[in-house]
Amino acid sequence: MINCKNNYKPSSYVTIDEQLVGFRGRCPFRMYIPSKPTRYGIKIVMMCDNSTKYVIDSIPYLSKGTVPNGQVAADFYVKNLIKSIKGSNRNLTMDNWFCNVPLILSLLHDDKLTVIGTIKKNKRELPTQFTDIKFQNRTSDTSFFLFHEDITVVSYKPNQSKLVTLISSAHHDSSIDPTTKKPEIVLNYNSKKGGVDSFDQMTNNMNCSRKTKRWPLCFFYNMLNIANVNAYVIYTHNFYNKNKNDEKPMSRLQFMLSLHKELTNEWQRHRLSLPKISRELRTNIQDALEEKQVPINDKPQHGPRKYCDYCSYKKRRLTTTYCIECQRPICGEHQKKKCLEC
Repeated sequence: MINCKNNYKPSSYVTIDEQLVGFRGRCPFRMYIPSKPTRYGIKIVMMCDNSTKYVIDSIPYLSKGTVPNGQVAADFYVKNLIKSIKGSNRNLTMDNWFCNVPLILSLLHDDKLTVIGTIKKNKRELPTQFTDIKFQNRTSDTSFFLFHEDITVVSYKPNQSKLVTLISSAHHDSSIDPTTKKPEIVLNYNSKKGGVDSFDQMTNNMNCSRKTKRWPLCFFYNMLNIANVNAYVIYTHNFYNKNKNDEKPMSRLQFMLSLHKELTNEWQRHRLSLPKISRELRTNIQDALEEKQVPINDKPQHGPRKYCDYCSYKKRRLTTTYCIECQRPICGEHQKKKCLEC
């Protein structure tokens, strides 16, 4: 993650949220979160750029016992994640697992960072009218504001069965949008909260993970996904900075395929040069490198009678026909015939 922090300058709005990497094997810190699509997996707390979904930093959640004594778990993760943007006057968007009044004041005064986020209704700093949905028979689309020092708290009731409480150190008034009747704090939070979720969706659409029961390998695959997304974000930024015309950058799929070839071709050629390599592996590498020699004569060769390489043990057919490419003995069932035009 050091390279991710050193090679990118985030925008003014960043998001801190949790990602659940799907995993059902044995792991001492595997978690169950029913609201996530995978439900079971490894929880990772990460900070993303809201505009590009670039992952700036991430820390795996290893349970409460790994947090230093006397420190709140949410405070520990937030303070470690924001080290690279400390003192930059950026805005953090967080959910109610991270937000508490002492942390928000510390981020504002010590780290020069503002916060917008939801806050749990059981916090002792909130008055009763902010947490009681039936207080004075409140109607829908009503908002209560609370101002204290540099913090603004709003209690918004969108309908008769829901009550939303948000806290902000970036807003200092009670402005409400006249069309939607929602406070500006709610609108800003809704537009900035999806950084990590959007990154999660991008990795789910194009994922390089493989099924495994080993949690270190699962974590490594997630690191590859992060590197893929971050590399594509940097590529698109550099492309638009250098090309001022109407050219379009490669799609993410094309970029991933090109990146894969650049990273693996040199190693595959090295493997291909080794003398002791299986015939099947050599054929697969030649296919991947598109350097396979196409024989002029595509008719199967003949030799001494041998058992077919593809037949099961029960059949064990004898054949004198050999593959022209890998020289394996093949029976009539495992041959493919072509017409004269092909």
